[in-house]
Amino acid sequence: MSAYLIAMAISAGIYALLALGVNLTWGMAGLVNLGLAGFFAVGGYTTALLTKSGIAIPFGIIAAALAAAATGAVVALITARLRADYLAIVTLGFSESVRIAAANEIWLTNGSDGIAGIPGPWRGTLDPRQFNLVFLGIVIAVLITTLLVMQPLEDLQVRHQLLALGLRAQEHGNDQDHQPPHGRDHHRPGEAHPSLYGEVGENRCDEAAPDRALVVDEAGG
Repeated sequence: MSAYLIAMAISAGIYALLALGVNLTWGMAGLVNLGLAGFFAVGGYTTALLTKSGIAIPFGIIAAALAAAATGAVVALITARLRADYLAIVTLGFSESVRIAAANEIWLTNGSDGIAGIPGPWRGTLDPRQFNLVFLGIVIAVLITTLLVMQPLEDLQVRHQLLALGLRAQEHGNDQDHQPPHGRDHHRPGEAHPSLYGEVGENRCDEAAPDRALVVDEAGG
């Protein structure tokens, strides 16, 4: 029972971190970015593959952050001129592409079975129950640190600046959409306008798989 509660607490902490990311881009900047799960997967698989190959855990975490940031930069360049509805569609498509790739590239990710045997901090010196508690402590510490770092962004002036950046990006996308070729709108009466189309198990902390995000050692407790 205790192992199950710890597993749920760790999962809740991870999802809370993801929610903070959504709040930053959507809640503060007004940009509907649905690609967060894809960036999370890129980082997770990066650190899993590197640490399992023998790289130290801190370097694996740094590499994961850099890989996710680089992927985010590429997606940002691609979607720089997209407004809210189209941005949501493209970023959702990115996340789905990452999930499908992770499920099918068995040579790299082992498909839906996931990557087992990922090293954990102090796993060799702690029993399963102690390790789960340590892992929970790490998640809580990261969550609190993230909250403290984001706290200044709750300032009204900073929030307004973020919203202004988001609105500016959307207005730029609108300007691009409202410039039909040769100065004419080729929309025919009776047809839907193109702009309307966008309106529309087992938990282990040593596995990474496309259909589950976290990881506690079920042998504990």
